Amino acid sequence: MSETLKLVAFCGSLRKASLNRLSLQAFVDRLPAGTSCETIEIGDWPLYDADVQAKGFPDKV
Repeated sequence: MSETLKLVAFCGSLRKASLNRLSLQAFVDRLPAGTSCETIEIGDWPLYDADVQAKGFPDKV
């Protein structure tokens, strides 16, 4: 029985044409069979705020 290896990756840059983003895409394009990778955007992550934490973290967190 073979299971798919599931990865999550993110780029440390917000620029669409950054070298980091291009490197990440090259990595994803070369994953071996049986491996999947979902990329997530750090621009969607809320910044830490203790006042927000006191009210309860948003769903994105």
